[in-house]
Formats: sequence, structure tokens, C-alpha cells
Amino acid sequence: MPKKLLVLLLLFLAITAVGATIYKWVDEKGVTYYSATPPPNQKAQKVQTAPPPPAAVDGGRPALKTLQEEEQEFQKRRAERQQESNRIEESSAGQVEGERRCLETRKQLAMLQEQLPVYRDEEGKFRVKWKYDAYQGERKYLDDATRTSEIARVRQEIEAICPRPSDAKDQDLARKQMTKETTWSDHCAVERAHLEAIERPEARTPKQEIAEQRQNVERWCKE
Repeated sequence: MPKKLLVLLLLFLAITAVGATIYKWVDEKGVTYYSATPPPNQKAQKVQTAPPPPAAVDGGRPALKTLQEEEQEFQKRRAERQQESNRIEESSAGQVEGERRCLETRKQLAMLQEQLPVYRDEEGKFRVKWKYDAYQGERKYLDDATRTSEIARVRQEIEAICPRPSDAKDQDLARKQMTKETTWSDHCAVERAHLEAIERPEARTPKQEIAEQRQNVERWCKE
């Protein structure tokens, strides 16, 4: 093969290896040329080449990924799954905390709306003074003006943190739970104290009365 023709062939192969536009022409002697640029004053044919396919092994199948590449992809997928799991868990925990805050705030409103005196205990929590109020600590009662302002404040907080701030059913459920947690717990404390008093030997309480009082304790103190 003539040396000049070999050089042209190698040039053609190099260009087609990367995929590009080349130009082909034939001179007056019938020799074919290939070039990346068109020849001056010469009619040339534009030839569009395509890049070679990916390297293949094993009967034409694509080359397998290395162990290092597979490990990197595995670690990436695992990290993405962990991030998604953390996001879901944080979202769920935030939702539970938000529901708890909403319920507690609704219970405060229910307490302030009771037709009974309301006071703050030594921890600053609202309490209702009722027949079986068993609280023994210091009390700071709310006057009418303070009570009205506190109701307005708590309502604003409900608007800010509750998903359904105007839902009457949610507020009624909060009131019932407040009643169970406060009046029932206080009633339980009173009934237990009474049982302890009549069970003392010096009280000489009839067994029937003790049995009835134990039933009262079971009624008011069950979970």
C-alpha cells in the first residue's frame, strides 16, 4: 500500500474514532482524500461519522462494572434510603408533637371556660376549684379580667398550632379528656385518702363500708 494512501487511511480512522464531520474528495489523478477541513477550490463530499459504541467484552455484551463502582453505587443508594427514612421519621415525630401541643392547649381553653373558679398552681398550671379538688399547694386565682385575656391568648395559640382550630368536636374531646385527667384524678385522690382513713384499726369501720369504699376507689382510679 502506498505510504501516502496509508497516511490518509489512518487519518480517516482517527477522525471516525471520535465521531466528527470530515470531507472526502478525489483529485484529477483519481486519488481519494479525507480531511477535517474542505480543500480550497475543490468540490468535496461531506461525510458525517458516528462515535464508536462502548467497549464490549464477552461476546459483545457491555463491560461489567468494577467491584469498586458497584460498592460506591450501593453506598449511595443506602445513604439515600437512610435520608428518606430519617425525613419520614422526623416528619412523623413533628406531627405527633404538634398534635400533643394542640390537645394540651385545647384542654387549657376548656378549663378556663368552666363555670368554676380557676387558679394557677405553684408550677403555673391552670387548675379548677371543684368539690373534690385535692391540690394542697399555693394557689393564685384568676380574676375575671385575667381569665378573659387568658381565654383570648389560648384561642390565638390554638389558631396557630392546630390544623382544625375551629373544630367543635376536637374541642369537646379535649374538654372530656381534661375532665378525666383533672376531676377524676382529684376524685381518685380523695377516695383513696378516705379509704386509708377508714382502714385504720382505730377507726373500727364496718367491713361492709370498707368494701363499698374500695369499690369507689376502683371506679374513680382505674386507668
